[in-house]
Amino acid sequence: SFGGNIEALISSDSSEVIVEFSSNPEGAMLEIDGQPVSETPCFRPLMPGVYQISVKKARYISVEQTLMVKDGMDPFVVILEPNFGWLTVRSEPSGMNVKFDGEIIGKTPIRKFETDLGQHTVSVNSKFYHQMGQNVVIGSNEHEDLFLDLVPRQGGIKVESVDRGNNAVNGAVFVDNKRAGKTWTPITVMMGRHDIKVITPVGDWEKTVVVQEEQMQILDVKLTGDLRAVSNKIRKQAIEDYSKK
Repeated sequence: SFGGNIEALISSDSSEVIVEFSSNPEGAMLEIDGQPVSETPCFRPLMPGVYQISVKKARYISVEQTLMVKDGMDPFVVILEPNFGWLTVRSEPSGMNVKFDGEIIGKTPIRKFETDLGQHTVSVNSKFYHQMGQNVVIGSNEHEDLFLDLVPRQGGIKVESVDRGNNAVNGAVFVDNKRAGKTWTPITVMMGRHDIKVITPVGDWEKTVVVQEEQMQILDVKLTGDLRAVSNKIRKQAIEDYSKK
């Protein structure tokens, strides 16, 4: 049994102080005098005195401070600064593949993609659009917002419509149900598959075609009607009516 003075055993010099440690964000490693202790948040009993405190978390700047432990002290709280940045990538149109330093990271829009510091190469591309991109420099705790207005890869069509007597016929041309131009006039369209429809005073025509980049496709359209049997007034009215659709 203890034979000394009981007051000495419970003297204030032997009393520990429970210190609350926390960080934002949580989950950082707390080190006291160089020894790993626990992840934040945590509560540790410490004797009064001076301690070297380190708070470390991957991808954040470590915090090192001197702490004086004493009775009635406030909680020890640190705010960790990110050692990374964020990148947002938007495009018009959206839904385009995004490459970040050569690796696909998703489709636009990509919002607040977490990235290492420094210079990076960002590109956005699609089969039907020219690739666009640029270098960006990401700083600590910075957010870079990149917008790319894509340029479509284009080709063209020209509808050469004639009646059954081989007379040239004026008409309206629709591409994918949208008014695009008129017959006998080159029309610029995006490369790829399109539904073409022609409406004229002597008959209609439609077909699905595949437009190649930087190529003009001539569409020979043979209509069943006879232009000579249609009056000028009827011809003009037919085109006007169709133009309003």
